[in-house]
Amino acid sequence: MTKTIRLTAKEQNDLENLVFELNKSLIKNNLRNVGFYKEADVVHFLLKSNLDKIGINENGEICLL
Repeated sequence: MTKTIRLTAKEQNDLENLVFELNKSLIKNNLRNVGFYKEADVVHFLLKSNLDKIGINENGEICLL
């Protein structure tokens, strides 16, 4: 199994922006002691919380159930 994934430039940019906004929220809410999030943290969270919600639609495309 591959341990790395390729992201498009847009996916990379979107992920970087999301992590930036999450970390900005930590700072705004004085939660710096939690530590800052990295892109991998978001990817791991998404996988853990959504793995059972992924399936195939009637056209054979991957979708959220």
